[in-house]
Amino acid sequence: MAKFSYLSSMELTKDKTARFDIPQISVNNRSPVLICRPAGQANPEYFNVLLKHSARIAKAVAAGNVTLEMIEESRDKDRDLFARFVVVGWEDVLDDDGVEVKFTSSTVADLMEALPVRLFDELRNFANDTSNFVEDVDIEITAKNSQSG
Repeated sequence: MAKFSYLSSMELTKDKTARFDIPQISVNNRSPVLICRPAGQANPEYFNVLLKHSARIAKAVAAGNVTLEMIEESRDKDRDLFARFVVVGWEDVLDDDGVEVKFTSSTVADLMEALPVRLFDELRNFANDTSNFVEDVDIEITAKNSQSG
């Protein structure tokens, strides 16, 4: 039987994080960086709540009856879920006075609410892209000689 155990290092888990830089925001020459977990199946807390929320509108989506209100509701739900389950830390987040903001559940929720739609959608796309959370495998394996002789 062939074995490919080295591929397990590419398995995506909720513990894998990636840095989301926001160069579009600069306060005192500092741009925020959000430390994120994946926003998908690899993050069960996020994904389970998302599934419950999505089931409610699935019929409308299947029928092609998507409205602007549905899109906005989905984004607003994600703002809450990202604050709770996806954004797990940050660097260089400053308030209106240029003071560094401590990362807490309350302050991350405030930031998620304050992010303009365009930037929040970029964050959503980033956190949903699994390639941001895993590295390519480049392993050198020495072949074992199974011949006796």
